[in-house]
Amino acid sequence: MKYLEEPRIYKLNNGLNVALLGTDNSNIFARLRVNFGSYQDQKGEEGLAHLLEHCIHWESEKYSQMETKKRFGRFGITNASTSLVDTSYLAAMLNDDFERWLDLISNQMKCPLFNEQILASEKNIVLQELFGKITSPTYHLDREITNLLYKDHPKSIEGIGNEKSIRKATVNDLQKVHQRGYSANNMDLFVVGDLPKNVEELVEKYFGDMKTGEDTRIKFPKVKPINGKTIIHRPYGEIIPANPEISPAGVNLIFNSPLFQDIKNNSANLAIHILGGDFESPLFRRIREEEGLAYEISVNHDSTESSGIDSIFTKVPANGIDRALQIIFEEMQKMKDKNVDDETVEKWKRAVKYSVLEGLENKSGIMNTLAWKFDWGMTNQKYLEQIEAITPDSIRESAQKYFPNPDGDYILSIRDPLLKFQQNGGKI
Repeated sequence: MKYLEEPRIYKLNNGLNVALLGTDNSNIFARLRVNFGSYQDQKGEEGLAHLLEHCIHWESEKYSQMETKKRFGRFGITNASTSLVDTSYLAAMLNDDFERWLDLISNQMKCPLFNEQILASEKNIVLQELFGKITSPTYHLDREITNLLYKDHPKSIEGIGNEKSIRKATVNDLQKVHQRGYSANNMDLFVVGDLPKNVEELVEKYFGDMKTGEDTRIKFPKVKPINGKTIIHRPYGEIIPANPEISPAGVNLIFNSPLFQDIKNNSANLAIHILGGDFESPLFRRIREEEGLAYEISVNHDSTESSGIDSIFTKVPANGIDRALQIIFEEMQKMKDKNVDDETVEKWKRAVKYSVLEGLENKSGIMNTLAWKFDWGMTNQKYLEQIEAITPDSIRESAQKYFPNPDGDYILSIRDPLLKFQQNGGKI
């Protein structure tokens, strides 16, 4: 099996981290990660880290708006995003455009220019994002679940901000936020692809003079695990007038799983996918094929260094909610009571192996591999060795520890249109 060569990871004198990985790809894919996100928004400026991301790419001291647009137009792909802990600036380009991108992005990071016209325009765009999110039919239910999962933990923060703080933001506010978070020692530069021979000289040329500043990198405390059973039964969804009882309902069962660094994490990941990850899984076979209750069944394993959450989601007729839940708990109990057969475990090991190798065929997958190495010290080879060590016994042990009993530790969210129908006195 062919693995990627070891990346070159180093640090500039001003603290900017650099990770470089040459590959056979003919183009270059770059990501500049600023470790400053929505969590760093201070009181009264909620949403400004995101607003800054929208405004920063328009103009700099070196390049006007028109020149900036022309230069951006040379690149194959450009994008940006803001998360709770960081803001990322992405670009895919031809090899001979790499220096142009470094020149452009470094000037935007070091000396952006903001004006009232740009700010007013981007405020409207950000507010559209905000309104689109908070007017979603499931927004309040999703926030209720988030608050239950994370309570006073930083992960409970609503990262997109609020209307008041966004509307009152000024150019001076953006400048202050930029000065607080956009410093060299807060940044990580990842580059993969057909790298020029002088790539390190180029990085030094364009980022070596960037100032250092406050270190805003954050490492979150561990989230407290779910303790006890919580059921959120809410009147959501559209009613089928001719037969309200078969109106589509949503069932989401959320429960604890290991942290990323836990030795049992990979077994837990395979366990939840064996349970409901494809058309051969027990949940798919029983809920869809045998009972005809659901078209959609999905599972998710989400583990970080601070939290571990598994979930099972299915859409069923409103009158099939109880039956679907009964099947879910029955199939989880079966995986606790008896080992999964070797053939099934081997099948999912191969699925993981395929996913890893498939990711090495494209630059975004390789970029994720590089970030994984930088953030966690994990290589694909090491990860696949851990997957290969999983056994039916370890799958069963994981199920026994993390799959909840009906009276165990979990959050159950039910979106029930029939409840809405009943609360309306049987009226549509």
